[in-house]
Amino acid sequence: MTDPLISEYLPVLRGHVIKKYRWMEERGNCLITIDDLIQIASIRLLKLAADWDDILAGQGKTRAGNNGLFWKYLENGTKQSVLKYYERVGNVPLKGKSERDVTGGLTAISADGEEYGATDDQSAREWWQSVEDSMFGKITLRKVADFFDTLPRRDKIIIALRHYDELPFAQIDALLGVAKRTVNPQADQIVTRWRDFARNQFTDHQVEVSKRQARPWEPTDVLIEYLRTRHRNDLPTYLGRVTIAFHTDPTYLAEILNPATTRSPASLSGYHGDRLPLSAFMQAQIDKMLGEGVTGAEIARTLGLSRNRVYDHAKRRHAA
Repeated sequence: MTDPLISEYLPVLRGHVIKKYRWMEERGNCLITIDDLIQIASIRLLKLAADWDDILAGQGKTRAGNNGLFWKYLENGTKQSVLKYYERVGNVPLKGKSERDVTGGLTAISADGEEYGATDDQSAREWWQSVEDSMFGKITLRKVADFFDTLPRRDKIIIALRHYDELPFAQIDALLGVAKRTVNPQADQIVTRWRDFARNQFTDHQVEVSKRQARPWEPTDVLIEYLRTRHRNDLPTYLGRVTIAFHTDPTYLAEILNPATTRSPASLSGYHGDRLPLSAFMQAQIDKMLGEGVTGAEIARTLGLSRNRVYDHAKRRHAA
């Protein structure tokens, strides 16, 4: 027999999650949907309802007149589980969130010793693995990365220069020989379609993703010279190298598909303050070149990075 608390609070909880946490679907990466969050909250409801009598008994209380307290526990427990899921699967650190901020300081112990409160993410751990941890997840990530292969060549070069070479848009405009502020909105359109495609892999609510028709396009002499100087590659070889990187290093997908990512590491390299970390693929290239005895200055020139970023990575590598 279904616990009456479940039938009473399930529709309330669903509306609460949609109203309170819809932003996660928009600001998290493609792996987060509102359906995921509703299911996580529903699991929390089931577990809390099963433990509720024991929790009340531990406080010398009964169900009579304590529905408000149940909702308080459910609201805080849902917040805890959802935020933990967003942080892990969305790859977005919850900066500035203390344990009390996340849980509201409300804690209870169930009959089996599970803690509802500051340290509880057991439900998420048991029921929701990060997609990289499952075979299905690995297959799906490959599908998401495959979207890059379907792009017209000009779209590919825009994405590659922005997210692989980590160039500012002004420099990409110059390399493609177009007017200033031309590439930025075009890149947004490409990435928006990619996010929709990726989200379709994880939800039944499909969004139509129109296929862009390839138009005649030839690389500029400036772009050809740039690729020859920085990568020692022609355009087909360079795009093949980028394709491999996108398929082998999921951090590229996290950066591309996460709307919270507004600046690339290279675009921040001239600024003071925090800088985004080097991708795993970029770190591997630096490590390989360091192992071959290439100087930090030469590595910086070859990869288009500041010397300080190369030296900082070398120091961390040596310390490790």
